[in-house]
Formats: sequence, structure tokens, C-alpha cells
Amino acid sequence: MTVLKHTDPLDKVTIIPRSGGIGGFAKPIPNDEGLQTRAWFLDNLIMYMGGRAAERVVFGSDEITQGAQGDIKAVTDMARKMVTLYGMSALGPVALEGSGGEVFVGGGLMSSRPNYSEESAVQIDRQVRAYAMQGYEKACAILGEHRELMDRLVDALVEQEVMEGEDFRQIVAEYTVVPEKEGVTERQGAGAIAIQSPS
Repeated sequence: MTVLKHTDPLDKVTIIPRSGGIGGFAKPIPNDEGLQTRAWFLDNLIMYMGGRAAERVVFGSDEITQGAQGDIKAVTDMARKMVTLYGMSALGPVALEGSGGEVFVGGGLMSSRPNYSEESAVQIDRQVRAYAMQGYEKACAILGEHRELMDRLVDALVEQEVMEGEDFRQIVAEYTVVPEKEGVTERQGAGAIAIQSPS
């Protein structure tokens, strides 16, 4: 969230477990403008893959756990909407499904199953998988490149358990350039809503 230019800025991060099996979470300062760019979606795919990527980078592929299942589902849902609803893929600016799963192209509204061709379904699956894998590989590359920083942040969080976004960014800035986020100053005091996200 902190090293990616197009994600919302970090508000707070904690390793204190929450109910529902959440082993901690990061809370962004949300963008109140309502509209999100393709760049925002692509960076968020990377961000959500951070937990799984961290397991691979630190422990190796054989030691990954089911802990990232919520993030993987979020990535899959986001990538599918980019492809089938927002027109943000190689399939072009077409809405193949509605936000509730209803079909628009080639089918009736509120149809219970997609009415596009099997070929289109295969293309959708390929695009969704490509987005997810692209996010995963980029997350692994970023964490691999900043392995020393990751260890420093782990030590800080184990000691403090909760860290404010500004303190987190100060540590990150000791190791790499922290990109400026649009509207951070204006949004920091605007009652952020908690969103479970990886840091």
C-alpha cells in the first residue's frame, strides 16, 4: 500500500488479531471521489497479493498457508469486474455481466447464468487469471527487492502491535522512495472507514 503510487495511503496497521480469523489488518484512508482508475485497480491487485507474496518470499512456495484466502478472493472478484463490468481488459469496453452477476451482452437482464459463448468465457477466465498472476508476481518482486525493509517493519510491528500510517511511512522512507499520493492531506482527517487490507 505504501510503495505503490496508485493505492490509497495507509492510515493504520496492526498485527492484533481480530474476530473471524483475521490475523491483523491495514486500514487505508479511502478515496472519497468515488471513481477509481485502472491504475488504482492494478496497484490494488498487487497490494492484496502482498500477504501471499510475503509467505513465498520469506518461507518458500511449499510453506504458503490458507491465510491469504480472503485476499485471493478479493483479487479474483476485482479482476473479474475489471474484465466483465468495467471494460478494463483486452476484451474491450463491453459489460458482459452486471454488478450483481446479471448478464447484459447476448442475454436477458437478471439471467441466472451467463449467456455469452464458451469462447468468451475462456477469454474472461484467462484475463482474470492474468490480472491475478500479474499482481502476485509484482508483489513478490517488490517484497523481494525490499526484503530488509520488510524485516525492519516486522520488528517494529512486533514491538508496537499498532502503527500509524505516518510512522510506517517514515520507516519505509529510510529504505526507498515513498510515492506521493493524490489528496493525502485533504483526506487524512476525513473519518476513514476500516477496510481489511494487507500492508
